[in-house]
Amino acid sequence: QEYIGAMSREELFRVIVLPAARDNWKIQEGLVELMLDDVGDEPGALPLLSHALLETWERRRGRTMTLSGYRESGGVRGAIAKTAETVFRKKLTPEQRPIARMIFMRLTELGESADGETPDTRRRALFSELITRSTDATMLEAVLNILVDSRLVMTDLIPPGETKVVEVSHEALIREWPTLRDWLNQDREGLIRHRQLTVDVNDWLKLNRDPGALYRGAKLENALAWTADPPDPLSVTEGEFVEASRVAAEEEARRAERLAKSTRNQRILAGVAVVLLIGVIAAVLYSTGVFNPPAEKMSGDFKVAVAEFAVLDEDGNLIDAGDGGRRIGERIGIDLAGESSLDLSVWFDGEASPNHVPVGVVGEGIAGATDPATVAEKIGADMIIYGTMEPAGEFANLSAHVYAPPQFGTDVSRVAGIYELVSGIPVFDVNEPETEVWLRLDPYARAAARLMLGLRQSLLGDEALALAQFERAVEIAPDMDVAHYFAGQANIYLAQEGGVVDEERLAAAETDFAQALAANPDNARARIGAGSVHYLRAQAILDESTAADFTGDSVAAIEEAIAEANLALAAYEPVADGPEQIETYGVPIASLANYEAGIALRLLADAQYRLGAVPEVEKAIDEAIARLEPVVAPLAAGDYHRQLVQTYQALGTAYEWRGFLMTQRDDQTAAATAYERALDNYEACVAVGEKFPFDLFMQLQIIGPLCQSRIEALAQGEG
Repeated sequence: QEYIGAMSREELFRVIVLPAARDNWKIQEGLVELMLDDVGDEPGALPLLSHALLETWERRRGRTMTLSGYRESGGVRGAIAKTAETVFRKKLTPEQRPIARMIFMRLTELGESADGETPDTRRRALFSELITRSTDATMLEAVLNILVDSRLVMTDLIPPGETKVVEVSHEALIREWPTLRDWLNQDREGLIRHRQLTVDVNDWLKLNRDPGALYRGAKLENALAWTADPPDPLSVTEGEFVEASRVAAEEEARRAERLAKSTRNQRILAGVAVVLLIGVIAAVLYSTGVFNPPAEKMSGDFKVAVAEFAVLDEDGNLIDAGDGGRRIGERIGIDLAGESSLDLSVWFDGEASPNHVPVGVVGEGIAGATDPATVAEKIGADMIIYGTMEPAGEFANLSAHVYAPPQFGTDVSRVAGIYELVSGIPVFDVNEPETEVWLRLDPYARAAARLMLGLRQSLLGDEALALAQFERAVEIAPDMDVAHYFAGQANIYLAQEGGVVDEERLAAAETDFAQALAANPDNARARIGAGSVHYLRAQAILDESTAADFTGDSVAAIEEAIAEANLALAAYEPVADGPEQIETYGVPIASLANYEAGIALRLLADAQYRLGAVPEVEKAIDEAIARLEPVVAPLAAGDYHRQLVQTYQALGTAYEWRGFLMTQRDDQTAAATAYERALDNYEACVAVGEKFPFDLFMQLQIIGPLCQSRIEALAQGEG
């Protein structure tokens, strides 16, 4: 390539005058000479003149560019500064200005000072440098577009791989814009340290994240102290570099400690001839880690395990694809720990893991992978995050799931099962996932941490704090349907606190479930949740309708309850009549929907009876029993004991209703049969509870007050 030198004064003169003459624009005498005097030997004179000409032209008089317009614009050097200040103050919102400040700071190569022998100059930055954990990618693009349109910043794509880069359009901007000068001088030492960190991180990335390029010793200590409160946010990759350095240093310290212990043990055993062989063996075992193996069980308050992601071939078989699956799991683990501020005990395989149990590859129906329920029980996990990378043409689709095992002693078992966190993230190299994968994955991993924190609060019985975490997850990942679903569930439970249904909470839950379905129309749990909103509204109306004579407004209220119960059924039935989808949800979702439909039909019967519509009551009770009876077998086969006792209790209530209706008909034989069936179901409810005496919620909330009490009542003829 041939180098083209800077334009001469004569060439710059012609560049200004000839286009103006051709298009019949007039230039006041002396203006061109003044502009050329001002630009002098400035590097990049042409773009500077171009900017000054544009600002002067915008202040023209008719078709004449004037000296006064030029001076008003600030001249060659002042025009760029005036433009920058105007754009920053008037075109950017208060939320966008910190991002713009960060961009300009990143695009400055720091020298000794602005006016010294080595002044500040412009630098070209990778687009990835601008991405921080607190920067929304959409907002970043919006700010960059404004700066590019204002000709303050320009972007480009450079080989290899068409990497996106950003730089300021004019170096004079760095020297002449007072606001930027103030920013650069506020903490110049901190900025120089930050720039050195950026250089070291880029070297680390060029070496494919070689552990040898990480910080150690005093350099790491200084970096950790400085990055605790940096002048500007660290980029995502800078944060990863510092965290990887810290974790590697901790692991090296642990290895040194184990080696020291091994050495001490060998010295003690040395010289004791009888146990010499044992000493040799012990030394070997210590050196291989056998005496210090990974923990077999997780420890901590709320334990989250992140599995290595399964890499599959076209036939769905597990393949060995290098380190990619482990790196995905490791990345999620780091995000979880970072977002949760150590309120979660996060365990995962990998060099960056301070906590380690053998999690391995987890998945359903994949040869070589372990079922999540099995892994959770084996290592004592409260939650497991796992996923797959499946081929889809030229790339692989990454999907992530969370498995929640049942928890005894609380009602958190209502969330037991499998949930999809995200799917459809393209991975072009499963061996070496790149920055774009992290950009897509990180918000979902951070939102998952909030879901975990919310579920932890559910375990502790604080649904209000749980809801706050779920709502934060929604803010981080608005298209994550499971986050909306959990927010809806929390609002459902809060709506029932105090014994009176809170309509405002119900409305919030209704919105949450609607948003979950908007994000994922196939979310069966959200459909059941939407039905529960209508069920609770119907129940609240009936609870308020206590008058013996249902006339006037009372009739209208009962009719409203019937309408709400029918809306609940309309939500439940598509799921109830569909497949179980255990492989998708980890629970027989159709059976659970049938249970919900059964109790909604029982509620509908209650409402119809208050209006004296006995045939409709009998029909509703028969349909309720028809919905509930088939639910028993799949729940019993799958050992879903909590849901099973609820179904037995609901069946007991439905058969009691049938016994009552048969008594009203004076059909004593049918009534006796119905009461006997009711007793059978209540006793089955208690029998299941005897196998799980440690499930306190089930014992105290279902079996005692709803099953055992009815057995005693029926024994005394109070059916």
